[in-house]
Amino acid sequence: MKITTKLSLKYLRKNNRRSIVTIIGIIIVTVLITSILILFSSYQAYMIDVIRSWSNWEVKYNNITYAQAKDIANNENIKEISLYQKLGISEENFYAPKDNQATNVLRFDVRAYDENALKNANLYITEGRLPENSSEILLSFTKASNDYLTKKLDIGTEFDLTLNGIKRNYTIVRNNRKT
Repeated sequence: MKITTKLSLKYLRKNNRRSIVTIIGIIIVTVLITSILILFSSYQAYMIDVIRSWSNWEVKYNNITYAQAKDIANNENIKEISLYQKLGISEENFYAPKDNQATNVLRFDVRAYDENALKNANLYITEGRLPENSSEILLSFTKASNDYLTKKLDIGTEFDLTLNGIKRNYTIVRNNRKT
């Protein structure tokens, strides 16, 4: 062991320039690899934040029964659960006021959310109140349909929607405008 150390030190002293270049190379490679790993980690954290800004959930189950959802909620490893159900797309056509062409057809995608699902889906309520029964509805407008539909459908307005062949009367209790 002593002889290896002696030879290494002798070589480093004799080849000063080559030793310094080697040490600088090792430092540069170490900094480069560390930088790449930090960038990858930061990008991964950024992507998780972006996905959570769309909706805040870890696992999503589709097409399960209410009983199965309750079994999942009762699992000790589950912190919280959000339930929502797609009820259907309205069969009525709402037209934009400009020219009543087929390209300007507006339809409602009707969904039922529990309170926790509203919070985790990043839906921000602007006016009115939450629905209290199945005949009340909360409307979510995109910027494109906002101006026209808010004039036609305001809080307290009653209107009929046909979902899956069944016509029901709904009362608007709150507007949720997305800008």
